[in-house]
Amino acid sequence: AYMTSFGIDAELFGRLNVTLDLYNINNKNLLLAVPLAPSTGFFEFMDNVGTVNNKGIELAVDATVYENRELSWDLGFNIGFNRNRVVYLPNGEFRQGNQIVKEGQDIFTWNMPIWAGVDPKTGSPTWEKVLEDGTKEITTSYAEATFQNAGTSSPKFQGGFNTMLRWKNLTLSATGNFICGNMIYNSARVSMDSDGAYTDYNMMSHNNGLGWTRWQKEGDIATHPKPKMNGNNDAHMLSTRYLESGTYFRLKNVTLSYDLPQAWMKKANMQGVKVYVSGDNLVTFSKFSGMDPEIDTEDGTYDTNYPVPMTVVGGIQITF
Repeated sequence: AYMTSFGIDAELFGRLNVTLDLYNINNKNLLLAVPLAPSTGFFEFMDNVGTVNNKGIELAVDATVYENRELSWDLGFNIGFNRNRVVYLPNGEFRQGNQIVKEGQDIFTWNMPIWAGVDPKTGSPTWEKVLEDGTKEITTSYAEATFQNAGTSSPKFQGGFNTMLRWKNLTLSATGNFICGNMIYNSARVSMDSDGAYTDYNMMSHNNGLGWTRWQKEGDIATHPKPKMNGNNDAHMLSTRYLESGTYFRLKNVTLSYDLPQAWMKKANMQGVKVYVSGDNLVTFSKFSGMDPEIDTEDGTYDTNYPVPMTVVGGIQITF
């Protein structure tokens, strides 16, 4: 890797710390799954090929918003913007799973037929077809659908925050994180939201607050095709139907604690006693239909990942 970076660390007014980093990195000889000719008997092999450029900005701010003997408030925030581009590949481009690696674009670019919704007359699925002159039309034949770029699994930005509010012996703290702009391919829906293509799987509920509706009669404007035994005209095949926004905000932790007065501790020959209640993963704001949008953004595929549990615990911490 060849890296150029520029950073600033500054302390302002005795209560504000700012860190700013700008970077430009060329990663060479990346380990990628390179496809092989079918005549070899293998699909792909791992090789050190290609060059990818990453450039971005990272900002972190920590501040003491207010402070006196009885009351204080600290606040921290960080955010990062990264853009990557494929600079060089031996053959210019190749597919890697449901993504296409191609010179001049994001290395994690989705490439698949574009879902065009449900035909209101018949309840059949439709996709985009790109004609030779570049114009587009709607087709009900999956075989005629055109594979196109459809966003990336790379986020536009991501970051987090932390805060601590103290009043006398009472302390309230919270942390959270967020990500924005990435697209997740929800492969779990291929089997569980397939309009009857896989009869040995349970179907996902449409009562999920995302506005999903099933076509039932002519004229219905619906998000899901008419269900049929063994599927409706390949509606469950690879397409942007299962490509969803990975944007989310999660409140990772909230803790409320109380430190018993020091005068009490001296009498008990202890250094301190803290009583606390803490909650993890209390709330997540997201339009993703899966159980957890927090996944590996490079692979960008959600399968049946076990959800992060919400937990609430309380306790007493004693220091002698």
